[in-house]
Amino acid sequence: MAVGSRGWYWVIIFAIIWEMYNWSVDEKEFKRKNPKEYKLWRLTQLINYGLDGEKLDKKEVKKAWPEIKERLDPYAKRLIEYLI
Repeated sequence: MAVGSRGWYWVIIFAIIWEMYNWSVDEKEFKRKNPKEYKLWRLTQLINYGLDGEKLDKKEVKKAWPEIKERLDPYAKRLIEYLI
């Protein structure tokens, strides 16, 4: 199956986003300086950009929900609202 020129464009964009979703954050420094905000940021990143083999803790998501729900992709937000 051949991918048209537009198909390749989206594959490249997806690859760039996939690799760079947290490129501007020094995670170690962020975690050390502000552990609570780091947990919220990390949870948001996992939901918005993929779990990368990790699993979400339902209790943790419920607890953080009021603080992270506005940062989420609208479709991910609806799905998680349904699940919790």
